[in-house]
Amino acid sequence: MTSKSKKSAIYFMRYCLGTTGALAFLVVSPACADSKGGSHILYNGFTSVEVGFDTINKLASDDANRVELLASAYTNAQYAATEPAGGASACDDPDEFFGQAEGYPDVTKPPLMVGGGTHASYTSATHGFVADAKTFTRLLTCPTVHEDGLTRTIYTLSTDYAGGVKVQRTFRFNRGLGIVANTGLRAYIPRFLGIYRYVLVPNKNGRVVKYDASSCTSAPCAITDWNGKWFAEDDGGKEGPIVIREPSATPAFIAIQSGGLSNANFTSIVLLQPSTGWSGILTETEYLCFYNFQSWDQGYTLPSYCVPPKKSAATP
Repeated sequence: MTSKSKKSAIYFMRYCLGTTGALAFLVVSPACADSKGGSHILYNGFTSVEVGFDTINKLASDDANRVELLASAYTNAQYAATEPAGGASACDDPDEFFGQAEGYPDVTKPPLMVGGGTHASYTSATHGFVADAKTFTRLLTCPTVHEDGLTRTIYTLSTDYAGGVKVQRTFRFNRGLGIVANTGLRAYIPRFLGIYRYVLVPNKNGRVVKYDASSCTSAPCAITDWNGKWFAEDDGGKEGPIVIREPSATPAFIAIQSGGLSNANFTSIVLLQPSTGWSGILTETEYLCFYNFQSWDQGYTLPSYCVPPKKSAATP
């Protein structure tokens, strides 16, 4: 099946995660709709991507920021990597999961915004051809977990961006946080499966440079020669995810890193700490898209279906 036909096939095989965490293949049906108790699937029947939240049902069962499922009809692949078991330090919530927001270069130091033990609520709705899910972190977290502010994340699936998902994250930093020892914030950490070990970064001179994330395990590798627009990951066979940044006034660079208990490639975009420190409200918008050898030659120009609309897809 070609990429184009995959995009138009509404009845493609879906991934649904039950409380056991086992993968099952099902045709689109109400059985995969949102349910109470922690299993939430965002899918609107018109786009090529679906996202599953908080499906492990850990003790911190309302940690809706934890993405357990990220699947694409373009590649028939599941991408999200999450530590299989949590620890007491995070109320049995995994310490590593897809969708975190933590400090750079030390993920254990401020600004800590979304991590293991961070409780969050979840709501979703469908408006015509647009489906969105909103998660809001709460002041109440696991007793052993500290957060440096509140976070709202909105995931949007829309025919305006049929090839992927829009992720908009807004931070409200605690008063008095200010300047911290960490120099940056990993605003959205996409923990992709470790098979996507290669990182493609377009530099400022218009050339795509390929890095091996397995060389950056004990510490992140900072890539500052970046055009500020996107990076991609690859499995060595010209298939993988692309992370695209919406234009922003906040300076940023790429941090390549892999490994951990999740055995993932958790390369991410890092926002530089302002000269006055972290304060007020800050919004970061990124898009997740997917490719294979048929749809992209890994050149400087992205696949047409991965180019976000000039105006972001409306999110009510």
